[in-house]
Amino acid sequence: MDLPETIPYEIVIRGAEEKNISVEEFANFLRDLVFLHDRVLMMASEDFSQTKIAYSFFYTRNGRPIRKEQQLALVSLRKESPFEIVVLIGSAIAVAPAAWIYFRILRGTLLLRGEIEKQDVEIEKGKSEIEKLEMEKVHLAYEIEKKRRQLQEQTPKVVEDVRGDLQELPPSSVETFEERMHLVERDVERLTDHEIVVSEISVRRYVRVKKNE
Repeated sequence: MDLPETIPYEIVIRGAEEKNISVEEFANFLRDLVFLHDRVLMMASEDFSQTKIAYSFFYTRNGRPIRKEQQLALVSLRKESPFEIVVLIGSAIAVAPAAWIYFRILRGTLLLRGEIEKQDVEIEKGKSEIEKLEMEKVHLAYEIEKKRRQLQEQTPKVVEDVRGDLQELPPSSVETFEERMHLVERDVERLTDHEIVVSEISVRRYVRVKKNE
């Protein structure tokens, strides 16, 4: 796998969510970010090449035996629509291929393909705050629905884009590549099925890839 000289280490995820989003929904979004990361990490690490990653234990609190220093770490979180989550990709230090694939899938999954311009709602001066909030609410609902429809069309391609790199990861004798690929696709589908619109994923810090990666 061809890796760039540096890969994302600390990333910022920004977007909008429903005004009254439930704690569970927001927690599930964060959890799905972790599931995708840990799945790819276990596929990329020799330590887990003979470990089944399809078992239900994978979704339990302590079911993924990922070293603490390789886990996703939450640097900060601000929820006020737009929300902002700053995440440290710990695996970038020790398992660069996993972090690089994860970042690429994440961008392809959560962001609309290409530079899609947002149709901002023009609010004339003098309108009441209530009218303004109602217009913003309608606009957000529209953006969420538009994003969901477009992601339904692009999700298979998102995973296909990194299929070659995933095939280069250590093979497993307990699961076929297609079985593992299916699991990644399922993780991606879960990430797209949230009432959360991600508008930006940027990199705050990079880490240099070790030459033996």
